[in-house]
Amino acid sequence: MADAFLAALAPGELDALARARQAQQQVNKALRAGAERELERKRYAAALAERQFNRVDPDNRLVASELERRWEAALSELRAAEDAVAQRASTEPAKRTGFSKDLNNKVVALFDSLPQIWANDATTDAHRKALLRCLVEKVVLDRGERDVALARIVWRG
Repeated sequence: MADAFLAALAPGELDALARARQAQQQVNKALRAGAERELERKRYAAALAERQFNRVDPDNRLVASELERRWEAALSELRAAEDAVAQRASTEPAKRTGFSKDLNNKVVALFDSLPQIWANDATTDAHRKALLRCLVEKVVLDRGERDVALARIVWRG
């Protein structure tokens, strides 16, 4: 597990993580833009339904009731879209800022010395466990055939 931990913290992995975060931010931005466009379409549909309802002759009750039903349906869809956008905004993780070049260099230097820190006698098992908890999401054990167990490490990020 320690070797896998140290390999996961290699400088190349830092670059891969930065690229993955950037790609995820682009996907989130595209999803937000699509949701906003859908919300605008729903607003337009609700406004159109209201205008149609307001223009109908009140003596024509069947047409008026159908236009009122359409208007209420459009308003209901608009509320649902607004709620979905608000929920997405509240559950979306806080924006993560990228590393500055100076901080990136410091982190890479720390990664280079991490195997020595890990092996140092001054580093206690509690410190090693804390380091592992920072990066490991979970470990899945799978019983294979006969006396074989397969371990799969799920990393954070």
